[in-house]
Amino acid sequence: MVFGLGTYALHPQGDLRCLQSIKEIPPAGKISLYSMFKSIVLYLLHHVDLVQKRGVAFLKLMFLLFIGISFTLTKGVMAQEKIFPGGVGIYSHCIVMPVGRILMIGRDGFVAALRFVENQKRKEGLSGNYEYFEYAKERGSFLELKKGVISLREPSRGFWAKLKGFLSFHDNPFRYADKIEFKTFELFAHPASGDHSTVYFWNRPNEPDLKVRLAPTVWKGIEEVRLSDPRIRWFGYDEKRTWKVIPIDKLWE
Repeated sequence: MVFGLGTYALHPQGDLRCLQSIKEIPPAGKISLYSMFKSIVLYLLHHVDLVQKRGVAFLKLMFLLFIGISFTLTKGVMAQEKIFPGGVGIYSHCIVMPVGRILMIGRDGFVAALRFVENQKRKEGLSGNYEYFEYAKERGSFLELKKGVISLREPSRGFWAKLKGFLSFHDNPFRYADKIEFKTFELFAHPASGDHSTVYFWNRPNEPDLKVRLAPTVWKGIEEVRLSDPRIRWFGYDEKRTWKVIPIDKLWE
């Protein structure tokens, strides 16, 4: 289910699973206090007649709705299963891959292989090195196109940030993440923990690219990749798909 509260849509049990163990970065499932307050104010401004007719009772109702949604979203995000070392996380809008394994990426006949090499903890947050290979049909093989770095930066630790964190209201975490550029499209990606990285089915928060397909694999090197391997399973965005963690050595069993 997706809720829309004024500024952007969000999954109430969204990105804690995709972020995985990053205590410094809040999940997108928690909408900011400012955003919720702004949404309610805008609603009231557009329904002045209701406020005038029902007065205090209507304002009380809106306040209770505000508190109820806040509690529901916060409660829904907090109790989530964490990924374990060597596990592959498969969810509605992301794939969480262990470092050192290859994730296949497809879109409209385009095929690429992405391998996260190493994650590092830095002062400004997490950073992760990756290798990107693109399949050349005319050659029937993969070509290494580039090596790059993605990061997940820590948000501000000022007074207001700490206050919002104490109240369990947070900003959109994609403000602190990066995108990986492919041939004709981009996808959000970031380090997710000490030995995992995450790739999303979108390049804008909660606006999935329905043409994108992701396939986690057990392969460690590009020389192992065989597109004809029947064990490859491609996943597209599916908001009904529930969170699942599979040990890498049992991925294709």
